[in-house]
Amino acid sequence: MNSQDKNSSQCWRVISCSLLLLSFLSCSNPSESEAPSWKAQVSGTTEDLHAVWGSSGRDVFAVGDYGVILHYNGTSWGSMSSGTNTTLYSVWGTSGNNVYAVGDSGTVVHYNGRSWSAVQGAYNLNYRGSWCAPDGRVFIAAANGSMAVLSGANWTQISSPGFDSIKSVSGYSGLFHPSVRKVMTDIYACGLKGVVHVNEQGNERISSGRPVDLWVASWSDYFLLYGSIFVVRTTDEKDKVMRLTVTTQLNAITATSPSNVFVVGEDISHYDGNAWSIMQKPVSGHLYDVWAASSQNAFAVGTGGTILHYAR
Repeated sequence: MNSQDKNSSQCWRVISCSLLLLSFLSCSNPSESEAPSWKAQVSGTTEDLHAVWGSSGRDVFAVGDYGVILHYNGTSWGSMSSGTNTTLYSVWGTSGNNVYAVGDSGTVVHYNGRSWSAVQGAYNLNYRGSWCAPDGRVFIAAANGSMAVLSGANWTQISSPGFDSIKSVSGYSGLFHPSVRKVMTDIYACGLKGVVHVNEQGNERISSGRPVDLWVASWSDYFLLYGSIFVVRTTDEKDKVMRLTVTTQLNAITATSPSNVFVVGEDISHYDGNAWSIMQKPVSGHLYDVWAASSQNAFAVGTGGTILHYAR
């Protein structure tokens, strides 16, 4: 074999090895080349699921009718014993070892990383929403138009003329307010009379209408969901109305940033910071809640035990 033939043979060996390597990598990591999409997951229940929240994309909790609580470990969903048969409407936490679920008749249960147990002393209210501040306080919205606050083992109640049948509560902590020269936790609750803002300075009604849900980016930047009509983004007290392209009822909104917003109901919509788009939904049925870990990892729950996962 002459030198030219040797060089040609070596060249083909290199090309063949490179092609084999590329083929192996493509087969070994198919998800890396796939675009994320919504896929149905096996929940193991046929009960309606009303809320979902996670400490990460591999540690997610879903709650629903008759005290159902499910947990996702990054691979599959499993059932957890809640200790109650009462319908649970909201779940939130600060970590996988500190999670609260709330529902009718003053029901509040807490997960410590090992098991769920009832929280004593809660007001006998029908709870609909919850949010946990980083300092450990739990803010719980009630259908009667009040808000319960759990701090340690102590309960207090917040009332306001602006509260009426609160559907959702969210907040933001750790921001310095120049006007009062202190760091505060800002809470926003929405219901039949609009949106009320609560912090250590008191409370005020900041929006009218009947938003069904809200997501807070900071004390001066938040999104309000008004059914199937539109989303209002408020930044520095200036409202921007963003009309959606769907005509069906929408129930919940969540985000990881103002440029990654998910809205669910009969349909699923996404906002990328510039425009809204309708996402393909793999199953029929109504979705009641959505939670996102990132722009490529989100969960939605709804009727008949439906759980959808947005991922590669």
